[in-house]
Amino acid sequence: MQQVYLLVIDDISMGHKHIFECLDRCLRDVRECNKPFGGFTVLLSGDWKQILPVGRHSVRSQIVDAVVKRSFLWNHTEVVELTINLRLLTEGHSDEKEFANYLLDIGIGNVSVEQNLGEFKMHDLCF
Repeated sequence: MQQVYLLVIDDISMGHKHIFECLDRCLRDVRECNKPFGGFTVLLSGDWKQILPVGRHSVRSQIVDAVVKRSFLWNHTEVVELTINLRLLTEGHSDEKEFANYLLDIGIGNVSVEQNLGEFKMHDLCF
């Protein structure tokens, strides 16, 4: 770890903030550097419209508080957003385009989610 220049971590939206804070403390110790993550670059990738961390018997506020965005480390983060799905620009992906647009609609709230007797049901608001 003394010679590492870049660490890549995928799907951070599912990880509890304590995972990243623990990694930060370990890397600071190993590299003997008090900068975040021991002073080297960490590339974190994830989709905030996907699943959040799972907590046993957690309520919504506890789950939201568990995301890495709520960690002190987030203050040291530069956010870069990818806005174009290059895979969908090629020919022959019409089904994938439709599904990708549906997922985006869910993410931005165009499709409502209702809880009914412990089951979640999705209702399309755009008829």
